[in-house]
Amino acid sequence: VLVILMVVAERFWMYPAVEPDTENRVEVKKEPADPARRGNFRSFYRSIEYARKAIRLDPEYADAHLALAFLLTQSINTGAITDDEAGQEITTAIDTAMSLEPDYDEAWSVLGQYLASVGKPGADESFEKAMLLNPGNARTLYAYGFMLQSTGRPQEALPLLLESIELDPLSRNVLFALGRTHDALEEYEKARTSYARIREIDPTNPMGYAPVSGTYYSQGQLDQALYWLRKGLAADPRDFEMGGWMVFLNDCLEDYVAAGQWSDWLDDLLTNQPMPMAMQARHHYLTGKFEVAVQYSNLALRLGLPDRRGSDGVFMRIKRDEALANGDPEAGIGVFRAQHPGLFDTKPQITPDNILQAVDLALLLKMTGRTGEMRRTLEAVLRFYDQPWSTTGSLRSWLVPAKAQALAILDDDQGALAELKRIVDKGWRLSWRWEMDLNSNFNGIRETAGFKSMLAELEADMAVQRASAQAMADRGEIAPPPEIRLKQLRGRSNEFF
Repeated sequence: VLVILMVVAERFWMYPAVEPDTENRVEVKKEPADPARRGNFRSFYRSIEYARKAIRLDPEYADAHLALAFLLTQSINTGAITDDEAGQEITTAIDTAMSLEPDYDEAWSVLGQYLASVGKPGADESFEKAMLLNPGNARTLYAYGFMLQSTGRPQEALPLLLESIELDPLSRNVLFALGRTHDALEEYEKARTSYARIREIDPTNPMGYAPVSGTYYSQGQLDQALYWLRKGLAADPRDFEMGGWMVFLNDCLEDYVAAGQWSDWLDDLLTNQPMPMAMQARHHYLTGKFEVAVQYSNLALRLGLPDRRGSDGVFMRIKRDEALANGDPEAGIGVFRAQHPGLFDTKPQITPDNILQAVDLALLLKMTGRTGEMRRTLEAVLRFYDQPWSTTGSLRSWLVPAKAQALAILDDDQGALAELKRIVDKGWRLSWRWEMDLNSNFNGIRETAGFKSMLAELEADMAVQRASAQAMADRGEIAPPPEIRLKQLRGRSNEFF
């Protein structure tokens, strides 16, 4: 019985089906999405119970404790549970494994993954210890590389992942991490090659399709991004986050009819998942239904939804614009203070998760005459932005216009226009209407010839790409939203811990 239990648990421990950075994560404990998808969430959750049962059957089996610690760490990554809920069980399991088998490399690797997931110090040292104990462990190389890539250090991740794929050339997870790393390094063709290899190994796996979309929208090819995203959703028809991206990309192309169809599709699937809600809120904003957008934002903030793929930045932008519309910037500052108190520190810590919010807050501070706080905030934004790899790759592509916005708020008109010109020439197109044309951060340069010229360039490019996407849809290459069947809805589960 113990062997049977651990076969299932170890399958997920060694090569987990749930990746922290795929488009297949569940975010909110309050109302989980369907785990019975490609990616096998239901089996993932059950494997946690199998690990617990294995521990009860043999409390001295170190690998059972590590499987449990790893799986619970992955659950934190998905947003299914929090460190407060699972941290004690995780650290107890790791400590127990280390006491049972001192100097066990797998224990140090799992510890590194946990520390990295919750942002605690010591992750690098734990991985280095694991590699010292067993230099040829492909799992450790992959886990360390994935952590480095996820924390904005792709140049350090690359050699580890290349070594890992040499040791295990059929690992879809390593290929996925390698693709993400090439993506962050702006080596987009190499990233596509990694994803293509996943499709060769497993043609039904969405990790071989959906991430390809990011390599195209990072280069401004939104029509191709839409094509590959829809192929990913065909591999996993109940992935609501990919549905959210379909809303987003169609909105970027200004095909508001298609975006509305996908928004309606999402309405039939879920109510409180942060990323799709944000995409729907932005869609309503773009189509003139501002009050509906505000309702989405209010709901997200009231529920305390975690940030997911920039969702919080969308909700906070809408709340900022509500304050501006009401002529009450102080009310907007109060919302930012409640949601992001760290931005009000003497030395605000800027991260990929709060940089756009910091810029939007700065505008409110400027409007209320708090120019010292404004400058302090924007100086921190610019320091972060200018770090290597801070805004590269698909996972940070929506951060690209932050510097231009900061410069515009600082009244550096020439600097803002030059930065906008740089990113537009490089291929920035993502969320261009939302971030540029409709963004109050650019009010100071809105009437300049340079701004109007760039806006006209983007409008013309989107018209061409929109026609291309619509032609692909007419040929059946980009399908409409899938039909929702009762058996699919019955498959949704409330199986959480």
